[in-house]
Amino acid sequence: MKVIWGESSLSTTGKPNRATNARASSVDWTAADSIRNYDDAATPAAGTRAGDDDDPSEIDRIWSTDSGHGGNDVITTGDGDDIIIGGEDGEIVMEPGGLLIAGTNGMGIQTRYMVFGKSADGLFPREFAFSLDNLGHIVFMPWFSMHENDPEAMLLAELAGTIRGDGQFWPSFSGRLDELLKTQRICVRGSDGFLQALAKEMPLAEYFQKNAAIWQQLEEDGYPARAVEVLEYAGHKAWINGVGDIAIEPQPGTLPMG
Repeated sequence: MKVIWGESSLSTTGKPNRATNARASSVDWTAADSIRNYDDAATPAAGTRAGDDDDPSEIDRIWSTDSGHGGNDVITTGDGDDIIIGGEDGEIVMEPGGLLIAGTNGMGIQTRYMVFGKSADGLFPREFAFSLDNLGHIVFMPWFSMHENDPEAMLLAELAGTIRGDGQFWPSFSGRLDELLKTQRICVRGSDGFLQALAKEMPLAEYFQKNAAIWQQLEEDGYPARAVEVLEYAGHKAWINGVGDIAIEPQPGTLPMG
């Protein structure tokens, strides 16, 4: 496995499955380590993300620490599987059969992304996926876009609207989320129907830790699978992907290169 960041021009060839790290990047193999501390307080605490464990034989987390830094690089890889994280200028070169994952997230939460496949004719969208927390009451990434009429943001809004509009899923999900927000002493729903903060101030690191615990519990409660059922009923080909996110097969023409 080669892990490559596009923050500096590089080329890797030769032995397959070799890890290669460029600058402005981090890899964590044992993210469930109880003594793990991250420099950025906004990073979800150790052991709170799906896939965090103590097994050093596989990667738990990979992230760029300065995604706005870098140039228009050319990355060429050799044999074996690769994980390539590009910088700010779109610098990935793939062979047919390769995959490109591109998307957005807010400090590791509220993720949405596209999975593109490479064929002899070019790139084509294989999967659009998003994390369950995009459906939350306190969210910002579902409304974030890089430009006007961003097709990925528009698709997320459409899918979220379909799920929120389901008369069985949404009352159950919304009520359970309210319970967990109150239990974690983040906020409570008032008699006027609005959420009210339970504390005047909360350290960002503490909020992220509590927020991660809420969404982990909702995943354990089975809400991602229930959201998939709603999307399937609405006519989408939907599933839970390999990292536990809600995924659909994009309809032709709904996304760039589609």
